[in-house]
Order: sequence, then C-alpha cells, then structure tokens
Amino acid sequence: MNLIQQYISATPDQLKKIVAGSKELFANVAKRDIKKIIITGSGTSYHSGLQMQSIMRKRSGVEVLSLYPFMFTPDFFVGDNSHTLFIGISQGGSSFSTFDAMKTAKKAGCIIGTMAGEKDAYIDQIADEVMTVNIGEEKAGAKTKGYYSTKLNLLLLAEYIGLANGNLNQAQFEQDLQDLNATLDLFPHAYKRAYDWVEEHKEKLAKMDKAKSQFINNWLFALSNFIDVSNYGCK
Repeated sequence: MNLIQQYISATPDQLKKIVAGSKELFANVAKRDIKKIIITGSGTSYHSGLQMQSIMRKRSGVEVLSLYPFMFTPDFFVGDNSHTLFIGISQGGSSFSTFDAMKTAKKAGCIIGTMAGEKDAYIDQIADEVMTVNIGEEKAGAKTKGYYSTKLNLLLLAEYIGLANGNLNQAQFEQDLQDLNATLDLFPHAYKRAYDWVEEHKEKLAKMDKAKSQFINNWLFALSNFIDVSNYGCK
C-alpha cells in the first residue's frame, strides 16, 4: 500500500475526529451574526469551497461563494462587510496569495476566518476565527485526506451557523450529523469496491483508448461521490 492509499484508508477515522471536535471548534464563530460567507484558496483548497458552497447555503441559510484569491481587489468589497465571514483555506497554512486576499478582506471590514491543516499557521496571524482542519499528517503531494477533511470542516461550519441563526432546528441538526456519520461508515466499503475493481481490470484499462479510459474515470468519480460529504443527505 503506497502513501496515498494509506491516507485514503485513514480518512474515515480522521473525518470522525473532525465531527467529534466540531462543537468546540465552531462554538465562537457560530455566535457571530454572519450574513455572508466568502471562501478563498488555491488548488484543492479552492475546489473544496467551490464544491461545498451550494450545500453550505442550504444549511447555513446565508449567501456563500468561493473564489480564487486573485479575484479580491480593493473594489470587490462595497458597503458594510462587518457581517461577512471571509475564510482563507490553505492546507499547508502558508499560501501567500490566500494571505494577501485575507488582508484585502480585513481592510474592507470582513471577519477573517482561517482553515489551515496545522495549528499556528502563517495565515492564522490576522485571523479573527481560527478553525484549524484536523487533518493529521499528509506528506503526499496529492491531497486526499486533506481535501475531504476541508470539505467536512466547511459543512460543519455551515451546520453550526444554521443552527445558531434558526435556519436549522435542533432535530434537523442532529439528523444531519447522524446522516453524516452514516455516510462516513460507508467510506471504507466504497473505497474497497473501487480499488478491487481497478485491480481486477488494470491490464485491460492499460490497453484502452482515450475515450474508454475517460468513461472509466467518470465511473470512478461517480463512485467517489457516493461517499462525498457534500452529498451526505442524498444516499
């Protein structure tokens, strides 16, 4: 088992740790009067926000959007931004482009939040709300465990904000967490199915033309979405 496979196998347990620690992590930010959430980051950090923004809107009851750091110029922010939570995401915690976007948002009056993959990250120095993603170690270049963990952190943030502002009642909130944990329990089974299928057909896959290979990639992507936290209520 290579390093990436080890991280994927460890993902369900790490995600459950994030759920277990979420009440304490989001206790303070949930008390703020948040009217809008803006998420920024590069690479998988950006895509985690992009993929989660829709369900975050539904759960939090506020506007949520994800944009690349370079899009935040001083004239982007207008009016009163004191109720806007601006979240900079960086798994390594030291993205200069994300940090620069955070500084622009802070000057505009936004509440600055961070989601880094380690404590005391570089981007945390100007944060009003530090919401560290409990990723654990991930030294592989391809981010797998960190990608899932960041998306889960965003989802849980939206859940707690939605509970605090009345968009969700207690019963809905508890049902969401129950559904989420049930989804995480399916993760090892879904991963094993995908892995076993590829192992069984790897010789044929190596000989396939580009079109057929793309079809297989799409099928595996669909399977991965079966265990995606952004779809946890739709199993």
